[in-house]
Amino acid sequence: MAEDSVIKLISSEFKLWGVKFQHQRSNGGHIELAWQASPDKPVRKTYLAHTGSDWRGWLNQRAQVRRLFQQDGLSLKKPEKPEPLLHKALSVPKEPPEKPEDQFKAMRAEIADLTNFVLELGTIVSTLVDKLTPQAPQPAEMPAPIPIFLPPALPLKRAPSTRSKKAIDYLSLNWNSLDAIARDMELEPFLVKRKLVYLAKLGKVELSDGRWRKTPPPKKPKTKKIAPVIAARKQKRNGHAVNGHRH
Repeated sequence: MAEDSVIKLISSEFKLWGVKFQHQRSNGGHIELAWQASPDKPVRKTYLAHTGSDWRGWLNQRAQVRRLFQQDGLSLKKPEKPEPLLHKALSVPKEPPEKPEDQFKAMRAEIADLTNFVLELGTIVSTLVDKLTPQAPQPAEMPAPIPIFLPPALPLKRAPSTRSKKAIDYLSLNWNSLDAIARDMELEPFLVKRKLVYLAKLGKVELSDGRWRKTPPPKKPKTKKIAPVIAARKQKRNGHAVNGHRH
């Protein structure tokens, strides 16, 4: 094994442990290594043969160096694993957590929707009960009651439900800000943001520099139209063959 190869192998081993070393040729023709793990540790030395041809000798020498590292209290540094590319591609943009006041507003809006629904349901039930209940007969001696005309009851106004509006219907392939989308949907920005974050997890929308848009459809690969060219070549070859067999 050449001297340069020996130095490269020992350098890679020392890098794994995070230790710097010095080397020089000894009087006996060997390679002298010297290092110090930390200022409070003693200087360590070992010798390597620069012409050794047996790999087992190098492995034994590496084991001896590792024992000296462990005696000095060192541990092998494990290289950090890179993040998979697929995980980066599928990762959703990280959004800051919602504030407590925003959560409270969303809860009040949902309670208002539920209250309006209960009131509307109660009105329908009371109307059905009045229609199905039989009226008691009036006594003959009692005068007929004077009819009282009351103004018609106003229909209950139900607040617009936030679930009936789909954010994907208000987006296009162009980038729009959150305020513009909330203005078009006539909803609070924090409610629109919740819908957009959910769609981003499904891969239907994209976020860039605070702006949102629909995820563009994948582009179809362009294919060359070679069928007419192949047909023309076949026709040409067939024409030559017919002309060649004419008498």
